[in-house]
Amino acid sequence: MFSFNGTGVAAADIGTITDAGTQTFSVTTPNAVNPPFGSFKFGIACATNCSNGNSGGGYNDPLSFTVANATIGDFLVLSTNAGALGPAYFAADVVWTMDTQSFGATGAIGVVTTPVPEPETYALFLAGIGAIGFMAKRRRKTT
Repeated sequence: MFSFNGTGVAAADIGTITDAGTQTFSVTTPNAVNPPFGSFKFGIACATNCSNGNSGGGYNDPLSFTVANATIGDFLVLSTNAGALGPAYFAADVVWTMDTQSFGATGAIGVVTTPVPEPETYALFLAGIGAIGFMAKRRRKTT
């Protein structure tokens, strides 16, 4: 199960879900639950030809899907009702059984990210501060 949130996204917007194998996938909504990370609005789960995941016969990378009518900002929503590992922007579980809607023993993998400015952002910031300081110093000399 791959779980995520999306504002302004409908289940019908999620399509072309494939991997490199013979599995087929479906969109689960609402409240795709991934216990360590909480509840998400959408989930992508294996529907047919599902394996048990893990290194002994897992899914064939990559899992690909498209979301129409969305921007990156639509996905910056944390999960709700988070468990011990806290909220996440998305979570992936390597074992998910569609028939019982439950997770397997291998657990979940989740990522919580905090935006970190790129080095170029700091360079531009410092250049701007320097330019303001230069202009202030220059202005003081002329008055």
